[in-house]
Formats: sequence, structure tokens, C-alpha cells
Amino acid sequence: MNIDCRIILVASTLISMSYVNYAQESYGGLRVGYNLSELKSDNSSRADLETLRAFSVAVVYAYEPGYNSVIGFSLEPGYTLKGTNTNIDTLSYRFNYLSLPILLDYYPFDKLKISLGPEVSYLLKAKNIDKPMPVDTIKVSKDISDVYNKRLELGGTVGVNYSLSYFLDVGIRFSTSFTKISKEDAILNRRKLFNQYLQFSLLFKLAN
Repeated sequence: MNIDCRIILVASTLISMSYVNYAQESYGGLRVGYNLSELKSDNSSRADLETLRAFSVAVVYAYEPGYNSVIGFSLEPGYTLKGTNTNIDTLSYRFNYLSLPILLDYYPFDKLKISLGPEVSYLLKAKNIDKPMPVDTIKVSKDISDVYNKRLELGGTVGVNYSLSYFLDVGIRFSTSFTKISKEDAILNRRKLFNQYLQFSLLFKLAN
């Protein structure tokens, strides 16, 4: 991870924390997301990395801006499934993460929120779902944590939320990792692999 990424992450976190004292309202909630997850690498190979349709769920605790303020702050600890499909029938990777986005929230208009900040994740399990032929046979799960062995992941997240009502938001979010989950996958012939995902979400809010 280069020095610019580190500066952005540290700065956004400190700015977010500095505004907590100025926020006058808060709420809790539950975010459920539909993720389009991808595994990226520094090189190409015969094995194409394809989008994995996955999901996430998180508990949300947010401070909304008070009067004459447009800045808020939110924490979203939860679970995220990441990974990739490939054009090889026997390879489909699943990465199970505990994630914690720490977000600075900007409210340019009523009901609209733009969020930016770091996302810290911890890898619980890495596995390959073998899809044997014929397709109606039982799928086999194999642990691949010896190859995908970088447990701690540090990334960045940017997203937009729109409030349909006080109790329901819809959102879209992009997240990318600044750290690598694996130095090399010999089977895929890929090096310096890292995660990315695009998320579509619903946020169910509870009044504080």
C-alpha cells in the first residue's frame, strides 16, 4: 500500500471522529447488500476472473448532522462475502470477512448522503467451491487459506444513499482493497491479488 493511500485513510478517519461531537442526532439500523464481487490481480492469464454475486449484512450506527451542519459519521460492523468466479469449472472462490467501514457522511441535500472512508476487514475463511461434472453432482468445498493467507485487509469505500423515508434508505457503494489477499495463485497464474466489489443495498433504520 503506497503512502498516498495511508494518508487518505488516516485523514478521513480523523476528520470523521472530529465531527462526532457536533452531531446532534443518531440512529441505528441494519444494512443488507447485494454485492458484485471481483478478484483483481497485477497480471492476466488464461484463467478469466469473473464477477461473483454475493451478499453482505451489517449493523449501522450513525450520527446525523445537527442544525447548520452537513457532516455526519457512521460505523457499519458486519459480514461480507467476497470472491470470484472463473472460466474454469472447478474454480470458484469464496472469501468470508468480518468488515468495519468507518465513514465520513456528507449531506449536500435533504435525503441524500455521500459517504467516504476506510474499510477494515478480517478474513475468516477462504475456500474454493469445486463444481464437478456432471453438474447435478454434489459441490465440493476446499480450504484455500494456505494461498489466500493475508487475514487483515485495508480498503477504501465510497457510496451514495438516498432516503425513501425516515426508516428506509437505498444505496450504492464501491469498495476496493489497498492490500493484497495473496501474493500469487499458481493455479490461476495470477499475482498480487486483491478484492473489489460494487454493492446495492437497503438500510432499515431505527430511531434512537
